[in-house]
Amino acid sequence: MQFVWVYYHNGAKFDEIRWSIRSVEANYNGPVQITIAGDRPPWYRGHHIPVKRVGGPNAFRSFRDSFNKLHTAANHPEVAEEFVWMMDDVYLVNQVNRAD
Repeated sequence: MQFVWVYYHNGAKFDEIRWSIRSVEANYNGPVQITIAGDRPPWYRGHHIPVKRVGGPNAFRSFRDSFNKLHTAANHPEVAEEFVWMMDDVYLVNQVNRAD
C-alpha cells in the first residue's frame, strides 16, 4: 500500500512527519511504500515528489497549497491509483491492513 504525505517544511512543528511515517512502517500489515509530496525533510531519503509552495497572501493559502500537492501526487505516474492520504499528525497506533 502506498501512503502519501503532503508536506511544507517551514510549517512543520517538531518531527511529526517522522513519527507518522514510523507508525505506518510499524503498524501496517503488508508492504508499504512511503511518498512525500512537497518539501523533503532534511533527514528523508525515500520517494519524494517535489512540489513548490502555492504563493499568495490569501487566507486559504494553506488549503490551496495542500490541495495542489495532493492533486499533483494523485496524478503522478509513480503514485498508485489507490493510496492512503496521510497528514503528519496522523499515526497508526494499532496493527491495520488493507481491509481496515
